[in-house]
Amino acid sequence: MNQKNNTINKTIFLISSFFIIGIACSQDYWQGIQVPDSISSIYDIEMSPFGEVILCSNKGLYKSIDDGNSWEHFSDLNKNIIHILYHNDSIMYADAGDHLYKSVDFGQSWDSISFYSSYNIALKGLLDSLLFRACWGGIYKSSDGGISWDHVHVTYESQCFYDLVEFNGALYSSSIAFMQPEKCGLYRSDDNGDNWYIHSLVNYGITPLKVDMDNNLMAGVGAQWPAGEYPGLYITENPGISWDNIYSQGEVYSMAIDSFGGIYLGLESDVIPEWGVRYSNDGGQTWENINSGLTYSGYVEDLEVSNNNYIYAILHHYNCDSLYRSINPVVGLDDPIKQYVSRITFSPNPFYSIIQLTIFDNIISPVKIDVYDIFGRLIKHFEVEEMSKKHKINIDLRNYPPGIYIIELYNHTFHSTGKVIKSY
Repeated sequence: MNQKNNTINKTIFLISSFFIIGIACSQDYWQGIQVPDSISSIYDIEMSPFGEVILCSNKGLYKSIDDGNSWEHFSDLNKNIIHILYHNDSIMYADAGDHLYKSVDFGQSWDSISFYSSYNIALKGLLDSLLFRACWGGIYKSSDGGISWDHVHVTYESQCFYDLVEFNGALYSSSIAFMQPEKCGLYRSDDNGDNWYIHSLVNYGITPLKVDMDNNLMAGVGAQWPAGEYPGLYITENPGISWDNIYSQGEVYSMAIDSFGGIYLGLESDVIPEWGVRYSNDGGQTWENINSGLTYSGYVEDLEVSNNNYIYAILHHYNCDSLYRSINPVVGLDDPIKQYVSRITFSPNPFYSIIQLTIFDNIISPVKIDVYDIFGRLIKHFEVEEMSKKHKINIDLRNYPPGIYIIELYNHTFHSTGKVIKSY
């Protein structure tokens, strides 16, 4: 086990598998993902704690357990679902634009818990027990699980709050404002979201916010910026006191960070001729264009990283939405052993007694499998001596109580984990 952990922790540099293959054969980075024909609008894509890819659409929620190759309509919410939020693992929220729905049985059934008139740009769970909505006209907060909402920051309907993050003990929200540049910028709350004030990057129209693996706050600028300055990506390590512009060639409307620290920017610009996705594996010192395989569209509306380290992108052009996924997962290279994220699925999930693990890649045998309960206690250990591609392994947990379990697979060249749920 120590040898496994040491191998994982000594990653020397980061690289995507596209970069390796692309040198040899100029393979595309992206492939288009076919979604069900009934879907005309794709609003959001999220990753569940259980390895599923969740699609929010005009026809409700769809999930995929095989990296977008097939989709299953998994809820009775046959309506516009704008956002989905997994909160404390067992609770799900679905934002229908004017109603908030809640599920406590992993999406099998839903209850409408609140009604609101504002269109939400973001639905976030922060500080463990609090929910926030960022939207046109301000910020809303709920302290009772989404049943009631307080309009904690009220502003003009022409001002939009775009994203919310927690950073170094405070809450931050990004903002854009039409015809009121002095209201654009980064807003901050020091009292758990009850009061907000403009803090820094004043006159910058900020869209996505992220905290990187080095605990730096990053802000994507895509709407407007002061004369003589630039759009792009700004970064701070001292709670917004000073900012560095580390990308300045396009307007940033979406952002993602993979598990190796790689940064992905989704661009759109009417002023600067930049479009598509940019990637950096060195903290923003250098950037790479990774548009190959994308069909030109208006802007990259969303970027997400799956549990298997595939990158997903939603492209939006007027009323036309399309979904793409990286052909290969992002990988890291050890010296001399290559660490990679294999395609692994658990089915069914949730399960009742036996869960089937499927490994889609060739892995050197033997492979060790550990199962931990929610408290981190090892409850089962075994080894698989002979592996084959698309290998299926049944894990019997019928004698264990319902709850969340962590399944870990590893050998001297490979490591992967997944979270599964045993139902009542």
